[in-house]
Amino acid sequence: QFKVRAENAYGLISSYSGIVSATAKALSKPNAPIMLSPVAGVKSVTVKFQAPTDSGGSPITKYYVSVYSATGNYLSAFATSGISSPIVVSNLVGGVTYQFKVMAENKIGLSTYSGIVSATPLK
Repeated sequence: QFKVRAENAYGLISSYSGIVSATAKALSKPNAPIMLSPVAGVKSVTVKFQAPTDSGGSPITKYYVSVYSATGNYLSAFATSGISSPIVVSNLVGGVTYQFKVMAENKIGLSTYSGIVSATPLK
């Protein structure tokens, strides 16, 4: 708790204010992004998502898209990143179903993953 009063080079301008309280919030990792419906393109998928509902008090600096086979195997060759939604995942095999999830990053660290969405790029 604290009190405030104004003063300048000529002296006191006002008397003390009433008692004021403030609570500082510690910075934290962001919440997970919210996945939206992906859009299949020719050998690509556009992954769409909303920013986390809580950035952890620090701006989001990057998003990471992880790509998995339909059976859940991580496919690191297709992983990509970007600074906002949407993010296009390219060089996929047309006609094959992939799963996608996204993490957000701020200066404190990485969020948990978003939910998973699936899409099948066109041939």
